[in-house]
Amino acid sequence: MNPDPRVDALRDLFRELMHLDDVNVRLGGMISGADIAYDLGEPGDPFAGVFAPDLRLKTADTSIRLAELLRGGRPVLIDLAGRPELREAAGPWTGRVDVVRAHPEEQVNAEALLVRPDGYLAYSARGGEGDPGRLRAALERWFGRPA
Repeated sequence: MNPDPRVDALRDLFRELMHLDDVNVRLGGMISGADIAYDLGEPGDPFAGVFAPDLRLKTADTSIRLAELLRGGRPVLIDLAGRPELREAAGPWTGRVDVVRAHPEEQVNAEALLVRPDGYLAYSARGGEGDPGRLRAALERWFGRPA
Protein backbone atom coordinates (compact mmCIF):
# COMPACT_ATOMS: atom_id res chain seq x y z
CA MET A 1 0.00 0.00 0.00
CA ASN A 2 1.00 3.59 -0.44
CA PRO A 3 2.67 4.76 2.80
CA ASP A 4 1.65 8.36 2.09
CA PRO A 5 0.16 9.85 5.31
CA ARG A 6 -2.55 11.55 3.22
CA VAL A 7 -4.29 8.17 2.85
CA ASP A 8 -3.99 7.08 6.50
CA ALA A 9 -7.60 8.02 7.27
CA LEU A 10 -8.86 6.03 4.28
CA ARG A 11 -6.72 3.05 5.25
CA ASP A 12 -8.07 3.19 8.83
CA LEU A 13 -11.65 3.39 7.57
CA PHE A 14 -11.13 0.45 5.23
CA ARG A 15 -9.56 -1.60 8.03
CA GLU A 16 -12.64 -0.92 10.18
CA LEU A 17 -15.09 -1.76 7.39
CA MET A 18 -13.40 -5.09 6.69
CA HIS A 19 -14.72 -6.38 10.03
CA LEU A 20 -18.31 -6.18 8.69
CA ASP A 21 -19.70 -9.31 7.02
CA ASP A 22 -21.78 -7.32 4.50
CA VAL A 23 -18.69 -5.44 3.36
CA ASN A 24 -16.76 -8.70 2.89
CA VAL A 25 -19.61 -10.25 0.91
CA ARG A 26 -19.93 -7.17 -1.30
CA LEU A 27 -16.20 -6.84 -1.95
CA GLY A 28 -15.88 -10.59 -2.54
CA GLY A 29 -18.66 -10.42 -5.13
CA MET A 30 -17.04 -7.45 -6.84
CA ILE A 31 -13.61 -9.06 -6.96
CA SER A 32 -14.86 -12.47 -8.14
CA GLY A 33 -17.48 -11.12 -10.54
CA ALA A 34 -20.22 -13.09 -8.73
CA ASP A 35 -22.18 -9.87 -8.17
CA ILE A 36 -22.76 -9.42 -11.91
CA ALA A 37 -26.40 -10.02 -12.85
CA TYR A 38 -27.64 -10.33 -16.42
CA ASP A 39 -31.03 -9.10 -17.61
CA LEU A 40 -32.38 -12.29 -19.12
CA GLY A 41 -35.71 -10.73 -19.97
CA GLU A 42 -37.62 -13.10 -17.70
CA PRO A 43 -40.51 -11.04 -16.29
CA GLY A 44 -41.59 -12.11 -12.84
CA ASP A 45 -38.36 -14.00 -12.12
CA PRO A 46 -36.10 -11.78 -10.03
CA PHE A 47 -33.45 -14.51 -9.72
CA ALA A 48 -32.99 -15.19 -13.44
CA GLY A 49 -29.60 -13.81 -14.46
CA VAL A 50 -28.18 -13.88 -10.93
CA PHE A 51 -25.14 -15.99 -10.03
CA ALA A 52 -26.35 -18.99 -8.02
CA PRO A 53 -24.97 -19.36 -4.51
CA ASP A 54 -23.04 -22.56 -3.87
CA LEU A 55 -25.88 -24.24 -2.01
CA ARG A 56 -25.36 -27.36 0.06
CA LEU A 57 -28.01 -29.85 -1.02
CA LYS A 58 -29.22 -33.13 0.43
CA THR A 59 -30.21 -35.73 -2.17
CA ALA A 60 -31.58 -39.22 -1.48
CA ASP A 61 -28.00 -40.51 -1.58
CA THR A 62 -25.69 -37.81 -0.29
CA SER A 63 -24.97 -34.24 0.68
CA ILE A 64 -23.55 -32.25 -2.23
CA ARG A 65 -22.76 -28.66 -3.15
CA LEU A 66 -24.17 -26.97 -6.25
CA ALA A 67 -20.62 -26.44 -7.56
CA GLU A 68 -20.12 -30.21 -7.57
CA LEU A 69 -23.32 -30.70 -9.59
CA LEU A 70 -22.03 -28.20 -12.17
CA ARG A 71 -18.60 -29.82 -12.42
CA GLY A 72 -19.71 -31.88 -15.43
CA GLY A 73 -20.33 -28.72 -17.47
CA ARG A 74 -24.05 -29.40 -17.91
CA PRO A 75 -27.05 -27.32 -16.85
CA VAL A 76 -28.89 -28.56 -13.76
CA LEU A 77 -32.55 -28.31 -12.79
CA ILE A 78 -32.80 -28.64 -9.02
CA ASP A 79 -36.22 -29.52 -7.62
CA LEU A 80 -36.05 -28.22 -4.05
CA ALA A 81 -39.68 -28.77 -3.06
CA GLY A 82 -40.83 -32.03 -4.59
CA ARG A 83 -42.49 -30.58 -7.70
CA PRO A 84 -42.93 -33.59 -10.03
CA GLU A 85 -44.65 -31.44 -12.67
CA LEU A 86 -41.45 -29.40 -13.06
CA ARG A 87 -39.29 -32.52 -13.33
CA GLU A 88 -41.73 -33.90 -15.92
CA ALA A 89 -41.62 -30.62 -17.89
CA ALA A 90 -37.83 -31.01 -18.10
CA GLY A 91 -38.12 -34.63 -19.26
CA PRO A 92 -37.55 -33.95 -22.97
CA TRP A 93 -34.24 -32.18 -22.12
CA THR A 94 -32.76 -34.90 -19.88
CA GLY A 95 -30.16 -35.66 -22.55
CA ARG A 96 -28.86 -32.11 -22.11
CA VAL A 97 -29.95 -31.08 -18.62
CA ASP A 98 -29.35 -32.94 -15.36
CA VAL A 99 -32.43 -33.08 -13.13
CA VAL A 100 -31.80 -33.41 -9.40
CA ARG A 101 -34.31 -33.81 -6.57
CA ALA A 102 -32.78 -32.32 -3.41
CA HIS A 103 -33.53 -30.47 -0.20
CA PRO A 104 -31.48 -27.39 0.62
CA GLU A 105 -29.50 -27.65 3.85
CA GLU A 106 -29.95 -23.90 4.33
CA GLN A 107 -32.87 -21.52 3.84
CA VAL A 108 -33.59 -20.96 0.14
CA ASN A 109 -36.41 -18.80 -1.19
CA ALA A 110 -37.07 -21.06 -4.17
CA GLU A 111 -38.80 -24.33 -5.02
CA ALA A 112 -36.77 -25.03 -8.15
CA LEU A 113 -33.68 -23.61 -9.84
CA LEU A 114 -32.45 -24.05 -13.40
CA VAL A 115 -28.73 -23.34 -13.29
CA ARG A 116 -26.73 -22.76 -16.46
CA PRO A 117 -23.29 -24.42 -16.70
CA ASP A 118 -21.66 -21.04 -15.94
CA GLY A 119 -23.48 -20.90 -12.59
CA TYR A 120 -26.07 -18.28 -13.51
CA LEU A 121 -29.77 -18.93 -12.96
CA ALA A 122 -31.90 -19.30 -16.08
CA TYR A 123 -35.13 -19.93 -14.12
CA SER A 124 -36.42 -20.05 -10.57
CA ALA A 125 -39.73 -21.02 -9.03
CA ARG A 126 -40.75 -19.47 -5.72
CA GLY A 127 -43.73 -19.92 -3.41
CA GLY A 128 -45.94 -22.06 -5.64
CA GLU A 129 -45.13 -20.00 -8.75
CA GLY A 130 -43.45 -22.92 -10.49
CA ASP A 131 -45.06 -22.83 -13.91
CA PRO A 132 -44.07 -25.80 -16.10
CA GLY A 133 -44.71 -23.68 -19.20
CA ARG A 134 -42.30 -20.98 -18.04
CA LEU A 135 -39.72 -23.67 -17.25
CA ARG A 136 -40.12 -25.22 -20.72
CA ALA A 137 -39.67 -21.77 -22.29
CA ALA A 138 -36.44 -21.23 -20.31
CA LEU A 139 -35.17 -24.70 -21.22
CA GLU A 140 -35.84 -24.10 -24.92
CA ARG A 141 -34.35 -20.61 -24.85
CA TRP A 142 -31.08 -21.72 -23.26
CA PHE A 143 -30.71 -25.34 -24.35
CA GLY A 144 -32.60 -25.62 -27.64
CA ARG A 145 -35.67 -27.53 -28.68
CA PRO A 146 -36.22 -30.87 -26.96
CA ALA A 147 -34.90 -33.97 -28.68
